[in-house]
Amino acid sequence: MSVKDLSIVIPVFNNWRFTAQCLASVFKGNYSKDKYEIIIVDNCSTDQTNTFVSYLTECNEPIKYIQLKENLNYLKGMNIGWKEAKTPFIMMLNNDTILFENTIETMMKSLEQNSKLGAIGAIEYLPDGRLSKEKPFGYKLGENPVESTYLGFEDDFVKKNEYDNTVYVDYMGSACCILKKEVSDKIGFFDEYFAPCMFEQEDYWMRIKEAGYKIGVDKNAKFIHFVGSTTAFDREYYSKIIEINRAKFLKKWYK
Repeated sequence: MSVKDLSIVIPVFNNWRFTAQCLASVFKGNYSKDKYEIIIVDNCSTDQTNTFVSYLTECNEPIKYIQLKENLNYLKGMNIGWKEAKTPFIMMLNNDTILFENTIETMMKSLEQNSKLGAIGAIEYLPDGRLSKEKPFGYKLGENPVESTYLGFEDDFVKKNEYDNTVYVDYMGSACCILKKEVSDKIGFFDEYFAPCMFEQEDYWMRIKEAGYKIGVDKNAKFIHFVGSTTAFDREYYSKIIEINRAKFLKKWYK
């Protein structure tokens, strides 16, 4: 058995068809199956997720399937899978994503070649082919989060802060990103203060930078995101969580 380099952690709750197309894109990618394992954390799905993932494990796909007895939601589910990962690199991946063929290989090369990086992200596209945001690289901070601005190809900040194909940022999304295990060995996992989700990623990037690492987005790594399908919250509850956790984030970092 070959030694694995990468653990891909995917928390899921229902939406098994999204999970299927996400996994298909991973399997079709040019990063060899011999180099990775997939850790699926099932938040007590009630659809065909169990049947589908169990079938894949019976087919000897490189999957570790963790079935929870209750829905712990995204953040705690991610932490459970994250703690199971023993490889040098760990990928956080939403199940409502589709990776381009070279996405994982591109991101891994960026991390392996840049000792300053603690984590690397990819450029996010919508299912219709448009960029998820007009300025796709994540964002840099002003004096406080209200002054944060998204970064685009034309921005001077981007041009001045590149390492090969990597643009250094302050924040980025975590729907598709890879980090070095040494980072979580040093600073831990998502802060469950932000459960069930929202602002846990911003908090984590702050902690990474505090520990002396950089975070970045690779210009050549791309993925498609069907936004909002991983948690399956209704819009009203989702908006409420955002407001509650924004206040928690500000309290923690901007006293």
